[in-house]
Amino acid sequence: MTFEQSLCIGLAVASTAGFFSVLAQFVIAYLQRRNEQKKYFREKLLDRYSEFFSEAAKDLERAKDEHSTIAHGGKYPEGMESLDSARKTSRVQLLRLSFWVWLVERDPILCNKIEKLANSQPFMALRVPVEWGQVGYQKRFDKFKEDINTFEQEIISIIDLIRSRHPE
Repeated sequence: MTFEQSLCIGLAVASTAGFFSVLAQFVIAYLQRRNEQKKYFREKLLDRYSEFFSEAAKDLERAKDEHSTIAHGGKYPEGMESLDSARKTSRVQLLRLSFWVWLVERDPILCNKIEKLANSQPFMALRVPVEWGQVGYQKRFDKFKEDINTFEQEIISIIDLIRSRHPE
């Protein structure tokens, strides 16, 4: 083997090694970036879940306050307006956060449960009639209490599902 042949083989081996080392650096950089991006979106998703359940808990407490006010004979003008206003604000926030979760969450079961929870806000139409014994009032009042309990159980079940699907 001549010196020129040895030199050509050495240069070929060195350039091949250099090419594969640069290629490996690009692959590593791509994989690291993808991992960081995945971690970022997971953290954002968990932040949105936290906001969503904070808003759901506020709405649950609002519904319980409304229920107890009605049960103790509260009149609409005496504090019920603020609860009704809070219900409307909470509804908008729950829908906004459920949409954000829907955009990022890859699990369709969780998306559906979050959307269902956002749409199942406890509400009692015609909350304070002229008389407690008005036709159908007790039935609506009992259904309102049942809706509150269902809402609370849904919150707990979805949190458990999220913990199982998104472990630390």
